[in-house]
Amino acid sequence: MTRHRRTADRVVVAYHRREGAGVRLSPGDVAAEAISSADVLHLTGITPALGPGPAAAVERAVAVAGEAGVPVSFDVNYRALLWPPEQAGEVLRRLAGRAEVVFAGLEEARLVAGRPPQARAGGAPESGADGTPGAGADGTPGAGADGAPGAGADGAPGAGADGAPGARVGGAPGARVGGAPGARADGDDPGVLARLLLELGPREVVIKLGREGAYVTDGSVALRVPARAVSEVDPVGAGDAFVAGYLSGRLDGLDLAGRAERAVTCGAFAVATWGDWEGLPRRHELDLLAASDGVAR
Repeated sequence: MTRHRRTADRVVVAYHRREGAGVRLSPGDVAAEAISSADVLHLTGITPALGPGPAAAVERAVAVAGEAGVPVSFDVNYRALLWPPEQAGEVLRRLAGRAEVVFAGLEEARLVAGRPPQARAGGAPESGADGTPGAGADGTPGAGADGAPGAGADGAPGAGADGAPGARVGGAPGARVGGAPGARADGDDPGVLARLLLELGPREVVIKLGREGAYVTDGSVALRVPARAVSEVDPVGAGDAFVAGYLSGRLDGLDLAGRAERAVTCGAFAVATWGDWEGLPRRHELDLLAASDGVAR
């Protein structure tokens, strides 16, 4: 991956995957012992898009996790440049159905749910990005491992410590979602799309909404979580940071709201600093963004 800041508010990122190690993955590269002893196996939808070998490696990793009783986390991460939606939809839908936790942007959720893409003004379909500023990079430090040794770590250096377990986001205790003024049309409604994804089999669905935050549900509780207000410096890697924060909260035993709060916090740290992973918070820094005057004492 190469990147440079083209203007004050535009970062250009180029991925060089064709000759990368990822395209050479095969089922024989899957470290079964590492997966079997992990707390969670995290997968990205980019890997099966790289070719038959990587796709088979992902299937093998999921099978090993299933045999060992290790939960699978899956970030859809659809990339239109790697494969067409007709091919991707079937594969991503199958992986989502075998995962315990699924992360997706709105357009990705439509793809996995089998809904047609929403058209922008002028009739052009929305991009397949995950809806998070700087849609999650792949292959950068902190990106979720997929079948690699040590898979299942949360990927964020020191990510997550904890606001109090059960703490609600945005000060709205246990606020439920649905019926809010200005609700989206069904094809663009995160609650509708999340329910469709839950029907595939996962226990939790997280719809990433970028600057609007996220929608999180386990089928019985649904929360709309606002993004944290920060000055955007570099959006690249925000999606991965969000996922790492959510998974670290899950591994720490936080409830749905606590996981979501940590997710948006880690995403905000990524957006507010330069680099993919360099700005990710340590445990003692997780409350830093809550300081009302911008100074933690």
